[in-house]
Amino acid sequence: MLEHLSEERFKEHIANYTDKKEWLYRGINPAVIVFHDSVQLFEKGLRDVYDPLSKEFPDVNFYQVLTNRNPEIAKAYDIRTSPTTMFIPLTGKPVFIKGFLTPEQAREKVETLVKGKKVH
Repeated sequence: MLEHLSEERFKEHIANYTDKKEWLYRGINPAVIVFHDSVQLFEKGLRDVYDPLSKEFPDVNFYQVLTNRNPEIAKAYDIRTSPTTMFIPLTGKPVFIKGFLTPEQAREKVETLVKGKKVH
């Protein structure tokens, strides 16, 4: 299940996006964040892709950010496409994938993230 992130929780659990210094991930597990602009988009398919993965990969944190409710986060990461998925490894910078991912594509990316390799 995708946990909602507000601006405050994002800064606390992911990164302080208002600090323009180098990326510093605050989490203890790899993470996947799906940025989207409406609840309808989530109901139309994002849930079907990411809810099963959150059960299959309990050591990965799965989140969502509603960009229309949290525009500052979207602006900080130059997110203009809905959905955009952010894959965050424990070390290194996050990777952003624009557009819908099929369940198979999303699983492949999460498996790569869990193995500690760079997501493409």
